[in-house]
Amino acid sequence: MSTSPPRRGKAFPPKSPDELDLRRVVDTIPQLVWSAFPDGSVEFCNQRWLECTGLTAEQAQGWGWRAAIHPEDLEGLVATWRRVLAAGVPGEAAARMQMADGTFRWFLIRATPLRDDKGQIVRWYGTNTDIDERKRAEEALRESEQRFRLVADTAPVLIWMSGTDKLCTYFNKPWLDFTGRSMEKELGNGWAEGVHPEDLQRCLDTYTQSFDRRDEFRVEYRLRRHDGEYRWVFDIGVPRFNNNGSFAGYIGSCVDVTDRQLALRETALTNDRLRLAMEAGTSVWWDLDVKSGRDLWFGDLQTVFGIESDKYAASAEDFIRYVHPDDRQQVSEALADARQNRKLYAAEFRIVRPDGKVRWLVARGKFYYATNGDPERMLGILLDITDRKRTEEALSLTNDRLRLAMEAGGAGGWEWDIKSGRNLWFGKAYALVGTTPEAYSGSIQEFWDRVHTEDRIRLHDAVENAEQNNTEFNEEFRVMWPDGTVRWLRSQGKYFYAANGEPERMLGISVDITERKRAEEAFRQSELRYKEVFDNTSECIFLLDVTGDGRFKFAGLNPAEEAAVGFSSAAVAGRFVEDVAGDEVAKGVIANYRRCVEVGTLIGYEEELNLPIGRRYFHTNLIPVRDAAGRIHRIVGVARDITERKGSLEALRASEERLRLAIQAGRMYAYEWDVATDAVVR
Repeated sequence: MSTSPPRRGKAFPPKSPDELDLRRVVDTIPQLVWSAFPDGSVEFCNQRWLECTGLTAEQAQGWGWRAAIHPEDLEGLVATWRRVLAAGVPGEAAARMQMADGTFRWFLIRATPLRDDKGQIVRWYGTNTDIDERKRAEEALRESEQRFRLVADTAPVLIWMSGTDKLCTYFNKPWLDFTGRSMEKELGNGWAEGVHPEDLQRCLDTYTQSFDRRDEFRVEYRLRRHDGEYRWVFDIGVPRFNNNGSFAGYIGSCVDVTDRQLALRETALTNDRLRLAMEAGTSVWWDLDVKSGRDLWFGDLQTVFGIESDKYAASAEDFIRYVHPDDRQQVSEALADARQNRKLYAAEFRIVRPDGKVRWLVARGKFYYATNGDPERMLGILLDITDRKRTEEALSLTNDRLRLAMEAGGAGGWEWDIKSGRNLWFGKAYALVGTTPEAYSGSIQEFWDRVHTEDRIRLHDAVENAEQNNTEFNEEFRVMWPDGTVRWLRSQGKYFYAANGEPERMLGISVDITERKRAEEAFRQSELRYKEVFDNTSECIFLLDVTGDGRFKFAGLNPAEEAAVGFSSAAVAGRFVEDVAGDEVAKGVIANYRRCVEVGTLIGYEEELNLPIGRRYFHTNLIPVRDAAGRIHRIVGVARDITERKGSLEALRASEERLRLAIQAGRMYAYEWDVATDAVVR
């Protein structure tokens, strides 16, 4: 492959008004835009590219653009560019570019091939996007994370962090050394495997309720050490917030308080009651004397049971009477199971207050046993979760509405578990690829098998780019149904990452855009037909843009018009009529243009123009074109050169005049005899 600029002329000038408009747009947009020949040598760089790098167009052409690349990035960038050229597919790379002031900035460089009807690459088009701020932010974030991990790993406490989904995303080295487990095993809810079974639910309740309120919490529980011994730890968790005030999750620290717990063993019962009483939210806790059946209730009795007191002496039977009839059996079974199997009591159920209002409660409790093994006491807490239940019901309703909306709109959603390779589809996802839930295995490979072979590399690159750059995935591609039907889909999705930066899953949505694609292709064909007529018709066609102040500016000329008037489309496009034609010619033609705008309909006339190629006569029709607001913003002119016809008429008139003078001078008489009628006409 050549590494020196090929001998080429200037870039081809625009051949149509649309191409001219595009060139002007490319030179004025703030994006760095370029094009290259099939061999990879650069053909064109827009004005913004040249201004940023300080290179001239001639310096940047061919392979001269390499002068703007940082020396440390040049070899890798050129290698990537060659791989992209060899593969003939879109590609991208990040590199530092030297600015005109000598500084370097990071850019994301992307290239896409343009192919002709035979599939051959005729051009490469590319953009350079400034990502310097993002790169610097990423580097600052990495340094910040390194400092945090250094401090956390040397701290004499166990430190953990969680995200907004309540799942743990980080544990420091002292934590991992204490538990003897790897980071992967502790992440998410894995850490809970080390919590003592008797403490687990209480620990989770404290965490979950505080998390929902964004409150600081403190909790003690037993955590299994690497040698199998359970140690008491005191855990303090506080909410974290981003710089913009948005909630980011929790961070917590634990210290080993086993020695203190051993010293307080004799007061364990009191501590249990205190711990339960400190549970957040609307709550009632109870102290049941199993032998006597006396049940003492404390807390917000008014809200939960409608009892106007903060303490109430009841019995176990009183409690059961409050439980909703439909829930009494499962509550009784949960109590019996906890009592017989010495396990924590846990249940969710409804109670009916005396005023008929129904409240949802979650109960947690524990039996305490005498030395002979008989239960003698039970402590527990009831938390009012009515609001949570209402929220869950509302969420369920919202999900149902979303599902119905997706089905009505022909959309399908998907969730890809990257580790397992399973791909969960919902909505119209199955129908979009021509299958059914029963026929789909759930494998991500089955989806890729359905993607059109010509689109797989491009789609794979887009997905990979979204993963590597933590950006949203947005791509249009074709899928092949089992019956051979080809459909166009548009998919948008986003990766979600673990604490170690590895992608865990991807969520997205897809819609069928086949009809839109067909319409776009029909429009493209229409544009091609229009351009073919514009370029090849023998009629002279010129386009005028009507400015807001009523002036007229050339937008383009077809080849026939160029030949007739002696101007090229490239030379006049974007220039006002009077600047091109001169005052004498402009005065007459502009008057006709204004008359067309005033009447608002097609007008026709003959005109004589003194042009650089000589005096010419035209029969011209002007057609006004309106925009969406109804304003005439363009005039299409269609003219026919009648110079030769005008010359013939003028010669005929001159000949007749000479004959008339000859007759008068010779005293002759001329007549015309109609043989058919045998009559003298004149």
